Order: sequence, then C-alpha cells, then structure tokens
Amino acid sequence: MKRICLLVLCGLLVMMVVGCNTLKGFGDDISTVGHWITGAWDRATN
Repeated sequence: MKRICLLVLCGLLVMMVVGCNTLKGFGDDISTVGHWITGAWDRATN
C-alpha cells in the first residue's frame, strides 16, 4: 500500500512539473494575442 501511494505521489509531482511548463507556454500565447489586439486598437484610434 505504501508503494502504491508513493508511486501516485511521484506521478502527481511529475504531472505538476510538466503542467507548469505547459501553462507557462499557454500564458505566453495569450499574452502575444493580447499584444496584437492592443496594437490593432492603438492603430485604429490614431
């Protein structure tokens, strides 16, 4: 039972580390789209 719990905890830790990189990449993508929209808005108002 202890071995199964340890394996589950290790698996969750690995998924957290991988998920952080994925979320960071997703955040960068959203930020880029936001910059595009802001730039288009600035050009339209000028």
